Amino acid sequence: MRLFTLFERDTIKNTIIEELKKIDGIIAIILVGSGSVGFTDDISDLDFSIVMDNCCEVSAIMKRVKDCICNKWKLLDVQEMQKRGLQVYILDNFLEIDIGYMILDKISATRER
Repeated sequence: MRLFTLFERDTIKNTIIEELKKIDGIIAIILVGSGSVGFTDDISDLDFSIVMDNCCEVSAIMKRVKDCICNKWKLLDVQEMQKRGLQVYILDNFLEIDIGYMILDKISATRER
């Protein structure tokens, strides 16, 4: 297996954003981590925070996102931490995708950026 290219990374990032926009209850998709400050290289992962409407159930949105990603790409591994609202995906080209989930009323910034 080969490591992803920067072009593949950007294509996957854009595809994820477009697909997640289609899910009812998701009101924002925020790129976080190194990519949010312009630092990307050939080993950078993708980090997203998903903001959900207050009436959404986190587990239901997490399942829809997981189904979307699992149907789009071949995966080496998937880890879910329901209580933390976190999913980690490793695509077959070794691209790591981390997705955190937040309810609109509970959003808070804990670190700079």
